[in-house]
Amino acid sequence: MDKFWLGYRFILDGEGDMITVAYNVYSFEGYVHRAEWVRGKVGGKLSGDGAREIGRALQNYGVDVVTTSESRNEGAVATLAEEMGFSYVYFPSPGLWPGGLMTRYKILERENCPVGGKRRAELFTRHWGRAVLEGDDGAPLIVHSVHTFAGWADVRYWEVKQILEVVKRDIKTGHSVIVQGDLNHTPYGPEYALWLDVGLVDTFSRMHGQTDEGKTLLRPQPRARLDYVLASGAIVDQLVEARPLYEADFRLYENRPDFVALSDHLPQLAKFNG
Repeated sequence: MDKFWLGYRFILDGEGDMITVAYNVYSFEGYVHRAEWVRGKVGGKLSGDGAREIGRALQNYGVDVVTTSESRNEGAVATLAEEMGFSYVYFPSPGLWPGGLMTRYKILERENCPVGGKRRAELFTRHWGRAVLEGDDGAPLIVHSVHTFAGWADVRYWEVKQILEVVKRDIKTGHSVIVQGDLNHTPYGPEYALWLDVGLVDTFSRMHGQTDEGKTLLRPQPRARLDYVLASGAIVDQLVEARPLYEADFRLYENRPDFVALSDHLPQLAKFNG
């Protein structure tokens, strides 16, 4: 892949810090904004293994936890984890959009779509998974990796309602909880308020206010803030940074129309001091 580092900077992970990233990886195929591009047929391809390229790019940020949407298959998730030296959890999807969680922390628990009982066929066609991690201080960190429905808002609304039934129980444990991923809604949709109503904090808004910045969908410039890191518990008071990574190989460049970005979304990063 042709590297173009304009605007690139390192985030060094200090002792006790925790950095998490939510990233829709677009099946690890790469993305270029050209009118004649046909996905998988003409252009838009990364030069090497997309999972490894993303792993190498994320390593530069001292990341501790990564969740991925549109993760293609378990082999790709395993490759990304291997590149970063992480353990992983794979969250299968009834559709074509599985998820993944990769981390340097010990994974204590894992569960795919923890609805309890029969799963409604029209819900969770992307992915939703839950994992409990052991932080550096030994305390549990509960992470939900979420990719909600991209179409009808009423389906997405009911997905969020069911996810929150589990998240509310997690919050009551007193442990720190993170819900992150491609939520497929803006901060102005009715679904957004549901997350906040149970006590989750939008890390980007906590750091920057409710602005029109922080957009994560490339078309080819960022538009629509769809990707989030939401948090609850003691970890919220440790928040020091939250932003999409509009830089390096994650973004597109106006003067390079054939440049292949790593995905059609930007990673959303949050950093917490220990």
